[in-house]
Parts: sequence; C-alpha cells; structure tokens
Amino acid sequence: MLSSGEGKKNYRVAQPANLTPAEYVRIGCEVMELKQREVARRAGISEQALSDIIHGRRPIGARIARKLSPVIRVPIERLLGDTQERDALERDLLSHIRRARNRVKKSGSMSEETQRFLLQELEGMEADLQRSA
Repeated sequence: MLSSGEGKKNYRVAQPANLTPAEYVRIGCEVMELKQREVARRAGISEQALSDIIHGRRPIGARIARKLSPVIRVPIERLLGDTQERDALERDLLSHIRRARNRVKKSGSMSEETQRFLLQELEGMEADLQRSA
C-alpha cells in the first residue's frame, strides 16, 4: 500500500503494525526502487551493515535509523520502535544540553548574569528531561 505525491520520490511506505524493522527497510528499498548499494550510499552506511539489517543479523541503532529514514521514506519510529526512539532522542537532548552548558561556561563574551541565567535554564531542562524518563 502506497501513498504518493507528485512523483516516485514522494512515495511513502504504508505502516502495517506487524512488520519488523528489517522488513520496513527491505520494503522501503523496494518501494523507492533503489538497490541496496544505492540506499547504503545515500544513507552513508556500509552495504554490509545494510545487508545485515535487512537479513535480521544486526539491529537498527538510532544513528543508522536517522540516516535510513529519509532515504527509504519510512518513519524513524517504524525503524526503531517508540521506546528506542524516545531513549535515543533523550540521550541526544541530554548531550546537546551538556554541550551547551560547557559552551556557556567557557564563553567570555557574555555577562555573568546572562551566563548564570543560561546555566540555570540548562540545568532545569536537564532535570525535567531526566524526570520524564
């Protein structure tokens, strides 16, 4: 089952709930009419990694799912599952918050008041994120 926009590149894979992530990848390649080699190239992953994913020998991690999703037009949630996606997004957000905190601490171009305010906001964001996990 497909839905389409203007042309082939706008097709999206329908999302029946009983497919495995590997099946979504395989079907996404077929629907987009792309060879595995081309999907791997466009996603920036090795052909072997893609083959291992399609054949169920390798799980799809968050990093690879983010690369594959736009290439094969399959939502990242279908490639990872809701729990894994949330966990991956939370880890990414925590990482960004920590990097921002370090940049604020090292910045010499902002006032102490601004620096204190930003650090408090970042700490609050991090605490809220950890509480929601």
